[in-house]
Amino acid sequence: MLTMKKKCAYCGSLFDASLSECPHCGGRSSDHICPNCGAEYDGAVCPKCGIRFDDEGQKCPRCGARMFARHCATCGYTADFAKTATNTVKKAGETAASLFVIVIVGMIGVFAPYVSNLVFFLGRRYGKAVRWITALWSLFFAAAMFNATPEHAEEGGPVSLGGFHMMGALTLATLALGLFVVWRRSKKEKDERC
Repeated sequence: MLTMKKKCAYCGSLFDASLSECPHCGGRSSDHICPNCGAEYDGAVCPKCGIRFDDEGQKCPRCGARMFARHCATCGYTADFAKTATNTVKKAGETAASLFVIVIVGMIGVFAPYVSNLVFFLGRRYGKAVRWITALWSLFFAAAMFNATPEHAEEGGPVSLGGFHMMGALTLATLALGLFVVWRRSKKEKDERC
């Protein structure tokens, strides 16, 4: 059973809420301590979260901590099962959609890495591994485009030698833009933390 607490207004000692006076100094003026948010208040109800001073809450079925709301602050358990299930399905859907985008854009990026540079570096959802794999492939692709010879651009072929060089330059430009954006974003986050 949860023991409700009071705080003595004279000596600041904590004691059992069922007592009418402080056992340490005999003071008869005290504030209740909210078991949910820790606020001190002198009425019957916590002004911050609305918990009554005599409310014992319920035991979290997952971790055993006291819950004074539908959400357990200790382990994240939510008493509303429909909401929990909806959140789980939503997270799974977002993960599947993100994976689908990575696969599709990655396939496009094999032949046009400047597209994957713009998506993976300018978007916020993609991790470091995806970005750096894309960056390495972009460097390799740009080097291959710049090393193309006139034999690679045969007469009547779909891409001329200038086209190869242009694709290499475009790939390097989008890679540089993407790296700049990631650098600025990380610098801004670092400044906000300081």
